[in-house]
Amino acid sequence: MIKTEPDFTLDSRLEADTYVVGELQLSRVLLMRDARFPWAILVPRRAEKREILDLDPRDRAMLYREIEGVSE
Repeated sequence: MIKTEPDFTLDSRLEADTYVVGELQLSRVLLMRDARFPWAILVPRRAEKREILDLDPRDRAMLYREIEGVSE
């Protein structure tokens, strides 16, 4: 089940510089618009979180699993 916190909003700079590829259980998957940087960016849909360590341990573990899955 995809769950987004009601207060979550994507940073306007990320919104301008990326395409939305999809949604995972925790994260929105973005792709940089600049072809020089073929980066996938996972953004946990959690309000007011800036760093991985800001996430609670359960969300942090889920994010690491999502990163591994996207990396594969």
